[in-house]
Amino acid sequence: MSASGLNEINLSTGVDHAEWVPVASVINAAKAVAENGIFCVITIEQDSDKSEVVSQVKADEGLKPFIEAGLVKLQVNSWMPFHADSAMRKTFSNREDMLLQGCDQVLENCVITPNKEISGCCGLTFEHIPEMKLGRFSKHALEVGYFSQVQDFLKIWIKVDGPYRILKTLSASVGISSLEHIVHPCQACALLHQDERLREAIKSEYGNHMGRVLRAFYSQSLIQCDSHREVTANAS
Repeated sequence: MSASGLNEINLSTGVDHAEWVPVASVINAAKAVAENGIFCVITIEQDSDKSEVVSQVKADEGLKPFIEAGLVKLQVNSWMPFHADSAMRKTFSNREDMLLQGCDQVLENCVITPNKEISGCCGLTFEHIPEMKLGRFSKHALEVGYFSQVQDFLKIWIKVDGPYRILKTLSASVGISSLEHIVHPCQACALLHQDERLREAIKSEYGNHMGRVLRAFYSQSLIQCDSHREVTANAS
């Protein structure tokens, strides 16, 4: 795998994931990846009051040496409910801080789905957001679809402010009184795209935010370009 240029593998586990793939299988996969010198990230769903997947993964003795060596990284993500009867998860003490961040997925990732569709996001809810689907896969369509996204101001806005901050900005004007049920940025993103009241508010109010958002976006882009040049120069 590493000989072909693969340098990172991401794995997911948790209560919902474990219904289909045992936690032990994910741990074994991470060990195998790390043994081959490839960096591995294990993303774990936030536990419910009755589950302890996070502590199970952290306590695995075979995984600890790879974590200490920096070959395996563990991260715990908030888990949004997909069904009315979903088990409630433990809350993060820094929920607002986590949600009020710009999105580091949109305009960065370009994903080919198992159905050979091109997606502008690898988030939890992109299947529920038609605007994140950029067409059917081909080499030409991939390039065109990816670069066409800079014409979508909402994607740039989401990149800079994050969907939850946009939601907070617009919610009062459309009659949404509480956002306490939002526990994940992807949940806020789906609501922004699906709620017709919010869609209309975005259309009418985006001009008030365009100058600030575009300045921030292009500033971020310039910083990234400078960083890439520095890495390339050091590598050569």
